[in-house]
Amino acid sequence: MRNGNSVHFAFVAFLVMLFVVLYVWQNISMMKIRMECRDRVKKERELFKEHDRLLYEIERRRSIDVVEEIALGRGMKRISPLNMQVVIAAKKGQ
Repeated sequence: MRNGNSVHFAFVAFLVMLFVVLYVWQNISMMKIRMECRDRVKKERELFKEHDRLLYEIERRRSIDVVEEIALGRGMKRISPLNMQVVIAAKKGQ
């Protein structure tokens, strides 16, 4: 009988150790997933901030004052009515 009890005890001990190992492994996996999720949320916030900054930059550059400033900085000049030319297109068949 003693030999049967030791086998039974060894089997129960093995099952308990297996349960503990699986429980710890599962907790480690969950912690990794939580850390990845936290990193992704942080990255998402950074991307939203960058998106907002880019939208602001687009709207700022749509302003005629900013466009003129950039154009003057690149050597362009304001046009005057003397710089305009009118092209009159002939009608078809004439």
